[in-house]
Amino acid sequence: MAYYFSGEQNEVNEPRIQADTSVAKWQTKNRRIPQNQLLVVIIFLVATISVEKWAVLGFVSTLSKSSVDPTMAWLYKSDYLEKKVNPSFLMIPTHRTLMTTTRLCAVSMKPAAEPLLASGKALAYSGELLIGITEKIGLYGGALSAAGANLRNAGDSVAQAAASCRFKTGMELVIDELREAGTCLLEGRDKLETAIDEARIDPADSKLVATLQASVGPMEQCGTSLEQAGKGIMIGAPINEIGQSLSNGGEALRSLSELILELGDHDLASDTQLCSQRMKFAADQMILAGQELQGIKKEKPKGKSWLKG
Repeated sequence: MAYYFSGEQNEVNEPRIQADTSVAKWQTKNRRIPQNQLLVVIIFLVATISVEKWAVLGFVSTLSKSSVDPTMAWLYKSDYLEKKVNPSFLMIPTHRTLMTTTRLCAVSMKPAAEPLLASGKALAYSGELLIGITEKIGLYGGALSAAGANLRNAGDSVAQAAASCRFKTGMELVIDELREAGTCLLEGRDKLETAIDEARIDPADSKLVATLQASVGPMEQCGTSLEQAGKGIMIGAPINEIGQSLSNGGEALRSLSELILELGDHDLASDTQLCSQRMKFAADQMILAGQELQGIKKEKPKGKSWLKG
């Protein structure tokens, strides 16, 4: 730094000497500032890490007492510490809405698939034959024909349920189709009651009235049993109870098949016999399906008796 001692130059350069002296003092003072700043930064980092640690631990303890799983809390903890996410991450809700779904019983209906399919086909065919019988006795288009149509629809539903029994993912279809079959049979019971009122118009149909009255009970019992089988699958009932419901439905259907023989005269013997035969076969197969679910094994023929079949 240059100093001038001449009179004129000393007066002119005096402010410059003062300014240079102030700059020198400021530079000397600032040589100690970086050390102070480093100390402040270290203290700030230590405080920040401590606050984050206690915040995360408190958050984890809160989660463990709430509805969120503790395993998820550890995930949140590690994610927060490692990725250094924004502290607003801590403001997530600690309660979550529970969702409920229908849980089906984990049973296999596959053993009943084959006999139940044969039962459904035979039942649908017997309904078609019953409609043909009403045409020959002059009652086509009436309530008895509608009851035959309900039998046919019930058979179709049973066959569809049997087809879905082969797959584990088809349980909902099995439930729907079995309950639909039960509904069809219960509607058929109502049609039989209407057919009784129609048959009472002609005094000569007293035998038909008695036969229809006796048919109402088995039709209702079969429909109720199929409804119970579908309900049992839905609520997770034991598999033997589901099989028992199917067997009860088969027994009721067998009683109904015996009453079909009394519907017509000797002229219709062949038609009523065929209808009764198909319905009886449907009943036997439904009972067999129930026994398969119950674990009841058929006795195998001994020796050479199988040749007589």
